[in-house]
Amino acid sequence: MNNNDFEIRSLYQNILVGLLSIKKFHKNYYARNKSLRNIIANFLHVPSLEKKEDRKFLINAVRDEEFIYANDGEFFDVTMYKNLELIKNIFCRCNSIFNGLSKNEIRLLIIIELCCKSALRDVFYSSDDPFPFRDFCLLCEYVLQSKRKSVLISVKNLLKAEIISFSGAKKMVTLQPVFHNELLRLSEIPSMQKFDLSYFKVTGSDADKPFSECNLITYTGAWSSSYIFTKLEKEEIRYWYAGDTGACLRILHFLIENQLKDQYIWLDDYDNVEKEAEKMITSQAEKINAKLIISGSKLKNAFNKECIAVSVDDAGVVMIVRELFPNEVEKSLCYFLPKLSDSEKKYRFLIEASKVIENAGVEYAIQSIPDLFSKINCVDSLDSEEENSSEALKVVDEKEFIKRYGNNEFTVNASDSAVRERIKEIYKKLQAPADYLRADKEMFGKIENLFNLHPNILDKEKLFAFLQNAILFSKGQIISLPPLLFLGSPGCGKTLLCRQLREVFGQDNDVFLPMGTGGGVSALLGSTPEYKAASHGKILAGIWEATEKINCLNPLIVCDEISQCGHTSDSNQQVFPVLLQLLEKENMRHFHDNFFDVPIHNFQPNFICTANSLEPIPEALMDRINVIKFRDYTEQELKNTLIPYQYEIFKNSHNELVPENLSEEEIDLIYKMSEGKPRRIQPCINMVLAASFDINGKRKKLDSIKREYLLKTYADVKQETIGFSF
Repeated sequence: MNNNDFEIRSLYQNILVGLLSIKKFHKNYYARNKSLRNIIANFLHVPSLEKKEDRKFLINAVRDEEFIYANDGEFFDVTMYKNLELIKNIFCRCNSIFNGLSKNEIRLLIIIELCCKSALRDVFYSSDDPFPFRDFCLLCEYVLQSKRKSVLISVKNLLKAEIISFSGAKKMVTLQPVFHNELLRLSEIPSMQKFDLSYFKVTGSDADKPFSECNLITYTGAWSSSYIFTKLEKEEIRYWYAGDTGACLRILHFLIENQLKDQYIWLDDYDNVEKEAEKMITSQAEKINAKLIISGSKLKNAFNKECIAVSVDDAGVVMIVRELFPNEVEKSLCYFLPKLSDSEKKYRFLIEASKVIENAGVEYAIQSIPDLFSKINCVDSLDSEEENSSEALKVVDEKEFIKRYGNNEFTVNASDSAVRERIKEIYKKLQAPADYLRADKEMFGKIENLFNLHPNILDKEKLFAFLQNAILFSKGQIISLPPLLFLGSPGCGKTLLCRQLREVFGQDNDVFLPMGTGGGVSALLGSTPEYKAASHGKILAGIWEATEKINCLNPLIVCDEISQCGHTSDSNQQVFPVLLQLLEKENMRHFHDNFFDVPIHNFQPNFICTANSLEPIPEALMDRINVIKFRDYTEQELKNTLIPYQYEIFKNSHNELVPENLSEEEIDLIYKMSEGKPRRIQPCINMVLAASFDINGKRKKLDSIKREYLLKTYADVKQETIGFSF
């Protein structure tokens, strides 16, 4: 069961085959149940099968169905199943109610979940034709390839664990709320490494107490997260993980709403925020007697409590290296680690090295460790950043620039004087005053208006929560979004929403990176001066291009069509490993461009990616990004929302002759001409308005002949310009 999503698809397929082929059912569920016929037709993408009576043909068709849908969710859209990401976490190694279950009991739970949450619900929980428990057991025997006695034992064990129950006199099997609560809890816990507690050194009051004896406990230090995770696992505590203040408040709201008391909540990567937020968290936690565990790399007196300091001495670091890394890498790391001055840098060095191994392999990691050491070693400590936070923000430090390039007559690897001039020009731009895009509560109203223009956002509440947290809980009102991925078919408004969001945040210009046009790594990070026509990358340029007034340190950067950037065979232009690094906020704090090789300080860009499909995107990248799904526009949404909006854009860019509004007939004509394709709306507006005015600028009504002519003309234009997208 290594590939869990395939396991779920396989179970779904076998359920359909079982419903068609088991003859011992007390009813013929195919003949009597129209819902099942519809499900099979959708599953096979053949609507004509809804009336097919040959069951043998259908059984073979379902068995032969190739699972061409991989990670893009299309298969689960067909099956109307939305809990894929949650159900995967049933295999999580963290302490959970699922740990003691057998493989068959886990698979039985997934079958019940599919029956409850997918299109199959109409078969198993139909009020007109209920599916009895004895038939459900027959089906499970078939799908699990187990004997009836084994299935009944599994059901009995799950009943005893209070994970499932029987619903009413009909004895229909249903899932208890604890099942989905547990899936939700596990889905938020990131992947972490468990170590021996003896590796860590903890100092402070309550340091030796178990978590069960502390209602509120706070930790500080780079190693605090690793220590807390290890201790929670050792004490076998089931906890809720919150990566930021907003997530913590959402968890508390959920627990209060569901009356779940005496829970543990771990608020990780916490930074000191306004005391009002801390008061809100503690007051909410008291309502349900929740225990709070707070951790952050540089916490000071958080929640009015003295923080327990967590560190690892050199001997402990060596032991951790032996656990985390293969022998070939261990020697290289142990050579460089003693040269790093503090525990924070050692922690970052090991984390970065493990990411390189995960993304690029051991051989590449061995080669890149010296460069990684140099990068970590030259970075100022976070202490100095805190001390200088009240000073004017600077993008580059003059001392670091002089150290890298010398004084006025600095040299670079390339002898070309044009390269030197470009580097001077970049330095001059980065010396300009800098600031962040900052949040204000008026943005909420603008965001709500945006959502009205995009009725096809499927994960609207999820997106609003991210935007709300970026505005409401931002430290120093600095807008900070988690990495987002807008997923949907071409023309569904993904890129448009990105541009509208940057306007809401007060960014003047687009920082737009079309990933499908080639360029790869050099387009993002620049190319080293040794190459001909070398230049800086677009991410660095985004600092001064985002606004006309100042250098922007948290621009909204759009990586468009990232699903198309993995097609190159050139390993030097593989963008996905670079994106993995860019989406880690810690990496961006001291960003390096390959051309302008000086650390960029205080850089906190907000990344939004777009894609038509998830299939080419590696799983490691998906773990670092939050997916927001878009569906296609309906006819009414195009006519009522998108066409009027596109017309407003057209009207604002032309003179006063353009009519105030379009008539219903004109909107209908534009819709027909565009064939419901959003990208064709603007040229269709052009053609309709051109046909509506004579040479003297007087408006005339379009008769039926003119309308037919427009429809035919635009169809001819499309045919002649095949290969171009409107």
